[in-house]
Amino acid sequence: MGQEMKFEKPSEPTDIIWENRHFTAKNYFFRELFAYLIIGVLLFGSLIGIYAISAYSAKLAAVFPPTNCDGIEAAYGDKL
Repeated sequence: MGQEMKFEKPSEPTDIIWENRHFTAKNYFFRELFAYLIIGVLLFGSLIGIYAISAYSAKLAAVFPPTNCDGIEAAYGDKL
């Protein structure tokens, strides 16, 4: 285009974070998959725990189950 090309000096390698450069995209995928698996197991465990507590609570609330009052009145009448 008729203009002189200008290049800037590249930065020194000291400003590159070298700590995680050895991990590949495949490594990150499997790490994320493992984390999601752990989260799923924990959520499923909490679901089971909450269900067990709710079932136990419902069982305790059913100490006096609903009864048919008409049957009791027919059996005992005014004796109660």
